Amino acid sequence: MNKFSLIIKLICLILGGVFFSCVDSDNPLEIRNIDLLKINDTRSPKTNNFSFEKDSAMMEFAKILSKVTYENRDVREFLKIEALKRFDMNTDVLYVAVKDKKISERTFREVLKSYSSEETITAIENAVPLLNILLPSIAIFDINVENMDCNDEEIPVAIEDEKGMTLFLNGDVEMTIPFGELPSFYTIVVNENNKVIVESETRASNVSYRFKSPNYDKEFNEEIETRSFTGKVGDIVGKSIGAYTYFHENSGLRSMALQRDYVYYDLTPDNNKKGTYDHRIREYLKLMEVDPKAYFKIADINVPSTGEDPHIINGSVTRKAVDFTEQELVNLMWSQGTYDFRFEVYSSNSSFPNIVYVSLRPEELWNFNLTRDYRHSTAFRHSKYTYTIDPNKFTSKLVWLKGAGLDLGKWNLSQEGLERYIKVYEEDSGTKVTKVSEHEVTEMMTNKVNGDIKFGLGTGIEGTVGTEFNHSTTKRERKQVMFEYCENDDALGAIKMYFYDPIIEARHNQGVDVFTYSTGIVKFAIIPQ
Repeated sequence: MNKFSLIIKLICLILGGVFFSCVDSDNPLEIRNIDLLKINDTRSPKTNNFSFEKDSAMMEFAKILSKVTYENRDVREFLKIEALKRFDMNTDVLYVAVKDKKISERTFREVLKSYSSEETITAIENAVPLLNILLPSIAIFDINVENMDCNDEEIPVAIEDEKGMTLFLNGDVEMTIPFGELPSFYTIVVNENNKVIVESETRASNVSYRFKSPNYDKEFNEEIETRSFTGKVGDIVGKSIGAYTYFHENSGLRSMALQRDYVYYDLTPDNNKKGTYDHRIREYLKLMEVDPKAYFKIADINVPSTGEDPHIINGSVTRKAVDFTEQELVNLMWSQGTYDFRFEVYSSNSSFPNIVYVSLRPEELWNFNLTRDYRHSTAFRHSKYTYTIDPNKFTSKLVWLKGAGLDLGKWNLSQEGLERYIKVYEEDSGTKVTKVSEHEVTEMMTNKVNGDIKFGLGTGIEGTVGTEFNHSTTKRERKQVMFEYCENDDALGAIKMYFYDPIIEARHNQGVDVFTYSTGIVKFAIIPQ
């Protein structure tokens, strides 16, 4: 029995199965029979090539990687260094990004190939373009990537399957951890990265990738800002401030509903006959707020710490003598990871939605309002600090997105209707499903908008407001749009956005109040600039 198996036996005896169930690798009756390859055999006598199914390829990669990491300290150190770069705001190592990096005299890919074959590695690369290696931190067991000991060869490689987490050590199945239970030791996890898109063949030397959203990019998003409900004037830049100056009333020629007529076409109450489209303006998702009740919907409470959605893993923590820092409390109480919010914007000029992502950590979304209990020290005992977390006591934060916000594109009325539909999801990995959605759209006729020229304010003629539907200047039709989602995604609601919705509702000494949309769970503002 190796050292790792002995440690596992001791932990199981001590914990009595509280945190996870153990499988003794010395007892073949307790090890699940796993088909590690499940190869779709398409071998050719001339090329001798074969291909993998995705799940089989990932399982085979985990097996190979476990041999490599068991025998090579420099590979363990290499993965630790790459994980700590947090290129996607998490301790992920994207295979295509590091496969050609050198470890001593050989590339990472060459090391893997030496424990397998060119044929097998190529088949894995083709089957899993988003192949990812995660080094998870598990605060409840004081497991932190920064403190991982690279001298320890017995760090297992884990992969999730239908029954839980299968752990490999030196190419063999060492144990299985059921769903909902966490390993109390360091692991290396093989999975898929859901934050990037690979843009060329994985095996190609010039392979490239891009982030689904700049908010996943560490270089772009070093810090997310949180502010109060009222935005500063400087945060709402460009023509949106000017729009409120001209259009700040509830009705008439100065109605707040007409603010985008100024932003896009330079129309004002006085200059209301004809305006020219401003090609510089774009719509931006600027701020958002998530109702704390969403925690119970979006947190993957029964999923191990494999890069999925964060959840509370320790409801109460205690320390003697020295109080906790705020970050220590977060690390101890929460699993690692971010919530990945997907905004799908449906417009009449596209058969597919425009998709943007926002990736946020729990402490960026909510005030936890922890309960703090302090016991004074006496001659016989130390002082003690105890903190308790309860998601029912969370309150929301308003998150102002970095920079201009997330680009939702231009809104040119000669090319697009007056409505946009927005659906919000918290994204998870899993099987993709494609469906068709149908929306009603209202389009401007050429006597109102002709190319870059718009005649009059609103949807009416000769400068009248007319923000309601007008048969002489608009037409209605149904529009079908295809969209893709994962069966595990959490749907957080949808809204209809109208070109004649206000942008700014009030201006005062503290700043401005922006017009917001709400799905009932997610509240957000969209500001053209």
